[in-house]
Amino acid sequence: MMDASLYQPLFLTVTGVLAVLLAGRLYMSPDAQLTIKGQPNNFWIALPICFLLALWLGFRPPYAVQFVDSFSYAHSYENVEFGFSRFDVHGEWLFTNLTVACRELGLSVHGFFTIVAMVYVLSSLWAMTILVPKNPLLGIVFVFGSLMFFTFGVNGIRNGMACHLTLLCIAFLLQSDYMSAAVVAAAAFFIHRSTALPIASVVASRWLVKKPEYGMYIWLGAIAFSLLAGNWFMNIFASAGFDDRMESYTSSDASQFGFSSTGFRWDFLIYSAMPILLGYYVLIVRGMKENWYRVLFNTYCIANAFWVLVIRAAFSNRFAYLSWFLYPAVIVYPLIMMRVWDDQDRKTAQILLAYVGFTIIMNTLYW
Repeated sequence: MMDASLYQPLFLTVTGVLAVLLAGRLYMSPDAQLTIKGQPNNFWIALPICFLLALWLGFRPPYAVQFVDSFSYAHSYENVEFGFSRFDVHGEWLFTNLTVACRELGLSVHGFFTIVAMVYVLSSLWAMTILVPKNPLLGIVFVFGSLMFFTFGVNGIRNGMACHLTLLCIAFLLQSDYMSAAVVAAAAFFIHRSTALPIASVVASRWLVKKPEYGMYIWLGAIAFSLLAGNWFMNIFASAGFDDRMESYTSSDASQFGFSSTGFRWDFLIYSAMPILLGYYVLIVRGMKENWYRVLFNTYCIANAFWVLVIRAAFSNRFAYLSWFLYPAVIVYPLIMMRVWDDQDRKTAQILLAYVGFTIIMNTLYW
């Protein structure tokens, strides 16, 4: 078994190599059209990469100090009480019953982690295959290169699994497969109830928030309200019963969680603004009309706006991930599915390298 301290550096290295290879391919395009024309067979390259990644994550050392939440999940799994839970609309019974089912089948903790990792990774690939069918390999590398992908693959695993199922739900919803979208949304919710936020955001974006300007106004308004009355909003959310963890996460005593920095997180806010700036340029400045991208953009704006309101919270990154899991989709969709620039392949290569490079630098410095 690989030493736990090597997991993140190896993951970042492999992701960086994939990004460089894909960027090189984009730069060598003779007509700068690879992202538009697509490569229909590269799904069969992406699939084994995703499968091997999930397998590798599943067989990580479960009690290593580098994987704090994995330690807790492993301990809970090995001490789980047998017997399936009844359906409870207020509980996260699906994850509980998945845990029990794995124990009933006699799976080791590695087997359990592998199943969770398979759902986490393969659901995002499935979503990218729907959203960007012209180049799902490039789409999934954007997913791997997102800032919190590795963290939620080995620590906040239940949140990560539920959020990627929500991404798949959104993909089904955009192609008007409402039955599949509803089933996957229910699965995500009963794994982690916090996904009610992005699910509600996409429903609002699909049928209510019809213009991208409205999404931007919601996001900008949230910044203003957070600066003026952020603590009041935190207290409201903490007492709303939205999630059992809300009250403890919004506690002013962040030190009990070991979170390194609280307060108004301008660094997180600037990072969150990048997809919004791209959407502003594509949808508003250029005036390009694309319904799927409009829905993705507004969903991200609305979900991120809720995080902005509680930006001072301990474990603010966990609230942020309720919108950040959409980050790669909002970035990659216009790069592959829309004609934004004449030299789009080269622009895409530059964005990919900057995107993955930023993640590597931030994870190296702060995680």
